[in-house]
Amino acid sequence: MPVFRWIFLEGLFRHRQYDADSNIPNISPVCLTYRDKDMENLYLNQKDYIFKYSMLLAYCIACLLVILQFDSHTAVCYLCTTVNTFVLVSFGILTFIAWYKKMCWSLNQVRSREDPTYNKFSCFMFYLVTGIQHTVAVRIGIYLFITISHGIIIALIMILCNQNSYILNEIEAKVFHYEPTENECFNPWVITNMMSIFICMAFTFINIPLTIKTLVAFLLSLGYLLLINRHLAFVFHHSYSSSPSLPAEYAHTMQILITILTVYQKERMTTFASKVNFKWRQELKKKQIDAALTNQSITILLHNILPAHVINVYLNSLAKHELYYENYQMVSVMFAMLMNFQMDLKNLRILNDIITEFDILLLYYKEYYVIEKIKVVGCTYMAACGLDLNFAGSVSINARRSTINDPTKSKAQGNLLMGGDESELEDLDEVVFVLASFALDLMRTLSKCKRRQEEPLESISVCNGSITIGLSSGEVMAGIVGASQPHYDIWGDAVNMASRMQSTGLADNIHVSEESAIILKDFGVKCNYRGLTYVKGRGEMPTYLVGIDKDYSFIDEEASRIPSRDLRNTQISFGSAYSKQSDRSKASP
Repeated sequence: MPVFRWIFLEGLFRHRQYDADSNIPNISPVCLTYRDKDMENLYLNQKDYIFKYSMLLAYCIACLLVILQFDSHTAVCYLCTTVNTFVLVSFGILTFIAWYKKMCWSLNQVRSREDPTYNKFSCFMFYLVTGIQHTVAVRIGIYLFITISHGIIIALIMILCNQNSYILNEIEAKVFHYEPTENECFNPWVITNMMSIFICMAFTFINIPLTIKTLVAFLLSLGYLLLINRHLAFVFHHSYSSSPSLPAEYAHTMQILITILTVYQKERMTTFASKVNFKWRQELKKKQIDAALTNQSITILLHNILPAHVINVYLNSLAKHELYYENYQMVSVMFAMLMNFQMDLKNLRILNDIITEFDILLLYYKEYYVIEKIKVVGCTYMAACGLDLNFAGSVSINARRSTINDPTKSKAQGNLLMGGDESELEDLDEVVFVLASFALDLMRTLSKCKRRQEEPLESISVCNGSITIGLSSGEVMAGIVGASQPHYDIWGDAVNMASRMQSTGLADNIHVSEESAIILKDFGVKCNYRGLTYVKGRGEMPTYLVGIDKDYSFIDEEASRIPSRDLRNTQISFGSAYSKQSDRSKASP
């Protein structure tokens, strides 16, 4: 017995767990409403896209009821005329509002106007129909007004029947054996059929609570059945019967009951299916939002690991296990190392703050000047300028395919493959000036960090930290290494030379090779000849120190070139030399 009891309890637990994890929405079986009120409100406030069709149907039924009232042999009633006029005018206005946007769009499509303009009246009408379609309270009010108006017209047709004349006419026809004259009242079966259509229409409007529609249809049916079996029992009893075995009033009652039960059951099925589909759509939207957030997070992480132009190509190459590479004719490379920095737990926070400030500065240069952070090794910050796929001499297959459809990129790459002209090569040299400006900003940023850390309110201070920067330029190859934790890196003689410039440089100075110094002098940046410096693997070679004053600005000299206008979107820290060159360019016609 304990074994069977344990099996029963386990099965019950699994069944309850399955019910809890199932996708069946939590709907009340009586009223078919969500037990979650927020979900129910969200469902009811959906846009009613077929409101115009429901309104058109209601207007047509109202017109038929008015025609039927005039056709019935009832006394002339000024109240009926007033009610009919009010109902037709009101329904006509509502129908016109519901169809106005559709009519405007149809006319604009016929006129082939791509961007039509609407007047204030049209905008007001669009506002009204949008408010009706999106507001459940307004739709319920219109729905109740329509049903009550239809009910009043039918009630007037039946109540205004002169039963005494009708009864006298029937008695004389039976006694004197002649055909009765035209009915003094309405045709009962026409009214019953119209009532059946009216009950069906009461369930037509969507996004109206099923409880309200059921209550309205029940009250209308109840009132009509009371008229059939009580107030107008004689009229309905002497009408034709749809079944030989049933009195006529029972046949009318049966048709109304069958109609309301059939339409109610169909509406329950439709509402249940609609609410299940709505719940699934909401879950799908939530999953899509979660997936979009996940993709966005992955994209952000990839942007922090790889350059922006590499991400899409790399994802495709990774799936096919292909090698990704890029070759550049002119790239400027920088190594910046923090000196006199003891690595311990206390200074780790300082190092993180400094590198974070460097990265914040990099965001500006990365957006406007295509400077990429390559890596941080210990206290060394490595960056490069000129890694733009538009100016790559050769790239891997997937990257080349991504530029085929862009004629500008293809033309630039083709010119570089053929050697390019002198003007294009000179434009590429500008990356040296941009990276030197970024290196100067790093020095200024470190100085600000040191001053901030040395304030008395701070409990941590930088112990005489300084920075040594080495800069070189030339041909570079770039690519991605590894499938797990991939790394975008660059290789070439320019990378090795920049590393040697940093290792042999002086504190708080930018040490550059002769080629880079010549380019900086062309842009008006003074470079001081340091002398012959021993470089590992190259021997002694001339090197230069970039001229920097005490305010961390470039020292000027006569310039033969000025930066391109595309690189002067925002001045950040290019110093007096850059400012003067900008003033000269603005003053020149």
